[in-house]
Amino acid sequence: MALYKGFKSQEEIDAQYDVLTVDNDSDRLLASHFALSAETRSTYRAHLQIPYGPTRAEYLDIFTADQPNAPVLVFFHGGWWSLPISGPDHALCARGPVKRGITTIIVNYALAPHVSVSEIVRQARSAIAWVYRNIATYGGDPGALVAAGHSAGGHLVAMLALTDWQGEYGLPADTLKAGLPLSGLFDLDIFRYSWLAPKLLLDAETVHRESPLRHVRATGVEMLVSLGASESREFHRQSRTFAEAWQEAGNTAHFLPIPGETHLTVYATFADPASVLTEKVVELIRRCT
Repeated sequence: MALYKGFKSQEEIDAQYDVLTVDNDSDRLLASHFALSAETRSTYRAHLQIPYGPTRAEYLDIFTADQPNAPVLVFFHGGWWSLPISGPDHALCARGPVKRGITTIIVNYALAPHVSVSEIVRQARSAIAWVYRNIATYGGDPGALVAAGHSAGGHLVAMLALTDWQGEYGLPADTLKAGLPLSGLFDLDIFRYSWLAPKLLLDAETVHRESPLRHVRATGVEMLVSLGASESREFHRQSRTFAEAWQEAGNTAHFLPIPGETHLTVYATFADPASVLTEKVVELIRRCT
């Protein structure tokens, strides 16, 4: 008897999604990423730990491009909404975009189970609202705002693209011009049957409310839905299904597996200004802003 959509056990689900356990090289990869992020925060021109909300977890780092009125990329890190991984641990993702003239913001947010997934979504939206209202002070163009995120951060990007910016925040309806969900998670129901269940405390109502795939509509936000080509079939299913749904709803969507990359390496290609991912972000910003 199937546990969930053809999966017979939690172990089968975890094998698709628990990348830290499945990848024997995960500790080394993360350590190298964190070290490069620390070096980035100490050497790049940056404004660090700027509050965007009332709690201690709500802060962001701004890495400024060397040009006035620069387009803005806002990056949300992954970690299953719950792992002890922070925004500063992902500062390496600013290196490539900044070198290409894009002011890049790395967002930190609170983690489950201390807060709910719904609260994390609220914090992500608040970060975008803060950036829109304040980034001109740091030389960025609020009219050229794009969001990117990896894994759980990819989920947040999709939720941001579905936000009623005008009705809920008093901002322009097109506050977010484009999104790049990377290795994103778009239907949360499967995680009720995974090792994440006790951390995320997902009930049916939360799954429905916070699963972007269930709320896809025409928004005008162009999406570049990407992931590592070597990621598991479930990550591919999640991304491909979301890209197709986004396109079918009347939006523009592109599906781009990055050759040779895994879940733990694909986001780090943002560190290279000449990488496929950085180049695609530059192209996305040029088209949409």
